[in-house]
Amino acid sequence: MHVRRSAPTHGLLLLAGLCTLAMFMAPAGHAETLADTTVSFATPARSAFVESAHDSVVRTAAVPVAVVVLTPGTMPPTLLQIGPWLDYKVRYQVPALPDEARLFYRRGLMAHQSGAVDQGIQLVRGASQLDPAFTLPYFTLGAWFLMREPGQALAHFASLLEVARQSFAFQLALEANTLYTVVEALLLGLIAVGIMIVVARNSELRHRWRERFGRFLSPRRATFWSWVVLVVPFAVGFGPALPTVLLLGLLWPVLKWMERSMFVLLIAGLVAMPWFVSQLDRLGSPLREDREPLYGVLHLQNEAYAPSSSDRLATLAREHPDNAFIHFGRAWMARRGNDLATAEAGYRRTLELWPNDDRVLNNLGNVLSLLGRTDEALDAYDRAAASNPFNAATHYNRARIYTDRFEFRAASEAMARAAALNFDMLKPYQTQVGTRDALPPADLWIAPGRFWNALARYQPARGEELSLPPLWRSRIECLGWPFSLAVVLCAGLGITIGILQHRAMPLRSCGNCARVVCRRCAERRREVALCHGCAAAESGAAPEYAGRVLTQHSRIVRRRGRAVRTALAALVPGFGWVLHRRVFEAWFLITMVLILASIAFDVATPFSYEPRLSSLDAALPGLYMVVPWIALYVISLLGYFIEAERERVRFEALASASTRRVRPARYTTSRAA
Repeated sequence: MHVRRSAPTHGLLLLAGLCTLAMFMAPAGHAETLADTTVSFATPARSAFVESAHDSVVRTAAVPVAVVVLTPGTMPPTLLQIGPWLDYKVRYQVPALPDEARLFYRRGLMAHQSGAVDQGIQLVRGASQLDPAFTLPYFTLGAWFLMREPGQALAHFASLLEVARQSFAFQLALEANTLYTVVEALLLGLIAVGIMIVVARNSELRHRWRERFGRFLSPRRATFWSWVVLVVPFAVGFGPALPTVLLLGLLWPVLKWMERSMFVLLIAGLVAMPWFVSQLDRLGSPLREDREPLYGVLHLQNEAYAPSSSDRLATLAREHPDNAFIHFGRAWMARRGNDLATAEAGYRRTLELWPNDDRVLNNLGNVLSLLGRTDEALDAYDRAAASNPFNAATHYNRARIYTDRFEFRAASEAMARAAALNFDMLKPYQTQVGTRDALPPADLWIAPGRFWNALARYQPARGEELSLPPLWRSRIECLGWPFSLAVVLCAGLGITIGILQHRAMPLRSCGNCARVVCRRCAERRREVALCHGCAAAESGAAPEYAGRVLTQHSRIVRRRGRAVRTALAALVPGFGWVLHRRVFEAWFLITMVLILASIAFDVATPFSYEPRLSSLDAALPGLYMVVPWIALYVISLLGYFIEAERERVRFEALASASTRRVRPARYTTSRAA
């Protein structure tokens, strides 16, 4: 699933929480703030700058205005300098130069990385001016200036937010990639926590198997084969999820309530996987030309006029007469191709389906003004202003008509109103003042809310093949509802077998060192059950020193395991918390680690808004990536050591109380005799 003109959207997540918006796109920089509405230029012109909207009306009034459609002049002959391209864009009022903007953006990143910081900033800023809808430069310059000049950084991020507010494609990529990344991290975090629980509780799993193998094998071989039984399910191609569910089911009788809750959440997440895939595919429907409700209209906003596109839209309009998006797209392309009659018919049909839509009325007024029907155009603008008084483009277009009629007071008021609503929108048009060319009308693209409403009402056809993200296509977890059924069967089978095994061979802990024991291997000292090691240590000690010997043996056993546990807790974030049954804290920490890893390793997301021009490291200084990693590891280790100290104090108290109740076997036997 890809958006036309697309790219990694990790940076988007960092702006929806600065960490979130960064996860979905690569680097970027600053551009001028976009208008309150998405504007398209119809009439190229030469440049001149004015200080205010009111002055622009007065100075233009003395010039006879004739609406002409010009073609851009000769492009700059070289791509080595960005200045001529900026002049060309302003001189001929070209809306955007996307290819050139991306080229200079990439060169700006390379210059910045090579140490030419000022040149890199100049090129990236110029790229944002060549294509104001190009999002990556905003984010890149914001990241570069965040530590040096926070004010400029905030301005760049504000420009990025303005693009996000006006662009449905941007919003779609942001929402879909955020949903994809967060849900994927949560599911992988659940699986990871489940595997950690299995590793931390492997003694409970292997003990029964070792006891059964011990009936006909030596203790060493029985231990070896118990490890084989534990590892084989993960190595035979069933993926990590199903074996984890089965083994957690076997552990069900000995799990604490928090671990059981995590097990239930894991089952629910895996069972709901097909539903999530269908929702992700549904979010991709606006990007496909062969699927309703948009049929590829979303891509037309920045496309040049092409007869093939116009013919396709005409065919779709006949096949789907009640689809307003198709009629709007056909009118939009006809307007760019100077087919004003078709554009008028398309916008009028769109108005029948979307009554009083201010953007459609504005565009219809532009078409009517180009046809010379200014009274009808003003009526359309008035209706648009009544529908949405905050539409700056409508007031600007009214000022054009009033200026053409030499109604200077009305023109000045309309232009002042437009400037008050959104002065940034007037910047591209102010370059026209003082020339003999007409001010170009401002066309508006479909509001993002229209797209979201259509997507909310869209219901995919039953049996339609779903599109999976590339990283999921080879995974057994994405097979659909058969996998969900397999998860339920594995969970039910594991819990049933686990309960039956626990009834036949209940497990408990050694009263001295907390090792796992059962009725077959435990040695009892009155009410205290000891493992073989503790019983052997106690049996060789004098009766008056038995308690001290057991305490010393317990410390030695725990010291041996502490080094392994500490090493694993340091290498695997969250594992230390799982050892102490703080599974929900571990799940949250692992989820954050997975999200950060997807940013650090530039893992591609299924929806791309811009072309992949570089990795995220090109935009983000290394400090931005290192600090979160250090913070997560510090939190993980601190949590482990705090819980380990609490456990040590609690265990020392229990061990001291238990050993005082233990009586050596020789002493107990002699007293009984």
